[in-house]
Amino acid sequence: MDPAFMFGTESPHALFSLFKLGDLKLGDNDVKGQLPFQQQFSGGSSNRLARGWATVVIDTLLGVAVYTRLKKACPIATVDLNIDFIAPPSDGADLICSAVCDEIRDGIAFMSGELVDAKTGARVANVGSKFVIKEALGEKTARGNKSGAKPERKILPPPTMPDGVPCQEFEKLKADNAYLKWLNPTCYSTDGDTIVALEFQETLIGDPLVRAMHGGILTSLMEVAAFRAAISAQPEGASHGKLLSQSVQFLRGTSGHHSFAAAKVIRNGARLTTVDAIVWQHDKAKPAARGTFIFSNM
Repeated sequence: MDPAFMFGTESPHALFSLFKLGDLKLGDNDVKGQLPFQQQFSGGSSNRLARGWATVVIDTLLGVAVYTRLKKACPIATVDLNIDFIAPPSDGADLICSAVCDEIRDGIAFMSGELVDAKTGARVANVGSKFVIKEALGEKTARGNKSGAKPERKILPPPTMPDGVPCQEFEKLKADNAYLKWLNPTCYSTDGDTIVALEFQETLIGDPLVRAMHGGILTSLMEVAAFRAAISAQPEGASHGKLLSQSVQFLRGTSGHHSFAAAKVIRNGARLTTVDAIVWQHDKAKPAARGTFIFSNM
């Protein structure tokens, strides 16, 4: 695996070429690289890399760490992604991103990782994840098909963006957040529900071979929906909550289409607010992923 090819400007992965990772090192079962601060991927009014952007990068490096252990590239998919955000990075700091494949058992890769402030050496986040190695399941027959032949895949029409007027309050929030401006989701109120919609762009693809949306991008979309739900549950004038942790499970494959997220508050306490979120493409009843997001109200 050539890191320069995978993450360089000539990479076929349009999203990966934006990382501009420095000092990239691949070991026998791990990968480490320095994610530079870029203003276009900063969050809010702060001069710090957005959590969503860090999530996209660490999810990618976790996948690379699987390959380093396997000593080859083969089809894999993220099963879950769990991140505890310990402290924000310092202003303008790069992030040192580390991912390790701790073990592979029964076709499942067990992963760990961390994000560290390159200026101060302080730990920014702890990461845990699992990946399924699809090649290890190759000898199993398709579910419900004794012949082993794959069932025909139903081709669904592309989803359409919601009708209605975008939320102007959210548009103002997006204007002050460089990462959100780059991601460019839109918030709609439809039939009493709030939906955060993301128009498809080629740069949002995580796997060019199957044209699947990047799991970190889907997580970012759910985080946006969860944040809006958490804020709406607070008294008027209350300070915005800080994301403490996110736990995401990936349930179904995606394709190069628009994506949508919705969230609801599960518990709103004095110190913590817990929000569940889902993301889907064609059918809300069949989400591509679901996540639990915990915000601090302090």
